[in-house]
Formats: sequence, C-alpha cells, structure tokens
Amino acid sequence: MSLTSDYLFYTAIAAAVGAVLFTLPAWNSVRGARPVRWLTRLLIVGPCRATAVAVLGLWVDNDFALHGSRNDLLGRRPAGAPAGGCPR
Repeated sequence: MSLTSDYLFYTAIAAAVGAVLFTLPAWNSVRGARPVRWLTRLLIVGPCRATAVAVLGLWVDNDFALHGSRNDLLGRRPAGAPAGGCPR
C-alpha cells in the first residue's frame, strides 16, 4: 500500500479539472481597470497552478515511491533507531 492512496490522487485530478472549468467562464467576466483585471485573473489562475502541482507531486511520489511511510515523509526516525551520526 502506498503512502498516498489512489483516491487522493483521483480527488486531486478532479480538483484540477474543476479549477480549470471554473477559470474558463470566469476569465472574461472580470471587470474593472486594467490593473484590477490583471490581479483578479492572476488570483483566478492560482488554484489551477496549485492543483496541477499537487497532482504532479502525488504522481511522482506514487510512481517512484519516494516516501514509504508517514515517518519517512516527515523525517522521523523509527523507534529504536540510532540517534544519527556515522557508525563507528
């Protein structure tokens, strides 16, 4: 079993698609002065970028098994492991 489940991966994909589907009609409905439109559109695109990066990160972690457990992900040592340093 992987650290991140397939359900989380598919939910992230659905969120990325939802963010894009929200952005498409909202893009041309932005009103105001040019700087206001620019800032608003930048904020609209933010969730698209964030969800795309999340999907990519989950895919890479699942595909290459970079983290085998929660402790590995958080950088914790397993119980009973030596306290670091090089063995002598």
